[in-house]
Amino acid sequence: MRWKRLIACSALLTQLVAPAVAGFNAQTLRSMTTTTGNWAAVAFGQGLAPTTGAYSILWTINQGKARDFFAFRNVGSFAITGLVASVTQSQTSNSGKPPNTSFDWCKDGFWNTSANTCSGSIVSMGVASDVTLVMNFVGLNLAVGSDLSMRATTRPNLQNAYSSSISVSVARTQIRSGSLTNS
Repeated sequence: MRWKRLIACSALLTQLVAPAVAGFNAQTLRSMTTTTGNWAAVAFGQGLAPTTGAYSILWTINQGKARDFFAFRNVGSFAITGLVASVTQSQTSNSGKPPNTSFDWCKDGFWNTSANTCSGSIVSMGVASDVTLVMNFVGLNLAVGSDLSMRATTRPNLQNAYSSSISVSVARTQIRSGSLTNS
């Protein structure tokens, strides 16, 4: 009789444990990897290393036109669809208000500094005077590490000393939308 009780208890225990073990064995582990990043762009002089903060052009003009070639670089982790660059100017001597400075983008190309030519198409981005110039770049697909080639030009026959300071910002809405990948 004892062994009948032992078999009955064993059968009952098997019934109670079996579903829990079956449920555990049916589970599969999945892992998901997520990444974070940042979005940013900087302005820097052509031939120089990019740095954080505003890019400043110090103009000291005695005659003719003066030019400065610089770029905006995507230094973030995502491709960007746009950026905003603000230019402010200030006098560095007692020669009156800052003169007009023109800003041109070499779209789909790069400026050749020695020949003052653009390998793409020239897009005028505006003229800075004694007020802030805001340049809006939209519809871009600027990959990480890619540049927008720019040129700043002063008026001809100018005798003046002043600075142009260029700061860049990228909004969250100006990065390429995220993508979901299922495996």
